[in-house]
Amino acid sequence: MSFSELIHKRRLDLGLGVREMCRATERSHIPSPIKSAVYISRLEADDQKDMKVESASIDKLWAMGAVLQISPLILFLESRDRTDLLEQIPKFAIRKCEPTTFMHFIRSVREQLRYSLRDMVKAAVPWGVSVGYWSQLENDPESGPTTSGEKLWSLGVALDVDPLLLYVLSRNMDVRYLNPDSRDRLFS
Repeated sequence: MSFSELIHKRRLDLGLGVREMCRATERSHIPSPIKSAVYISRLEADDQKDMKVESASIDKLWAMGAVLQISPLILFLESRDRTDLLEQIPKFAIRKCEPTTFMHFIRSVREQLRYSLRDMVKAAVPWGVSVGYWSQLENDPESGPTTSGEKLWSLGVALDVDPLLLYVLSRNMDVRYLNPDSRDRLFS
């Protein structure tokens, strides 16, 4: 099933209209609500001329996941046509942490692994992260909120950390979501 079919079917299964789904994304645990019903309609239509499915940001996928009760990581990989990576989701070793900043967390995990930035770059797959970008993430507190889903996934693979945990840290979200049980309840 394609990403477009998945979100369309799930929305209908939940009995939600497109506008109703948009309104449902306006919750406190959703940092980037979906403002336009047209956005969802275009994603469901999978009309590559209007909007490419893979252009859906991790912020919008978090919003859709919360409403549709589907993990944003599943939505992310489906939208990028990378279902081959779905089996990695439950295997990330670090799924929770104490409250901290995104930049301090990724630096401390890297240092615990005793890896250099170059080592991390080699491990950051399937979407690459350059040494300069990694350094910026560890040293610039403003870089976290703009980190894309691809970069969060690659950081997660390199650090063996759940990308959703990295998302929560990068967006300075409620500390409750640093616990995997809270995140799991949100998307089920």
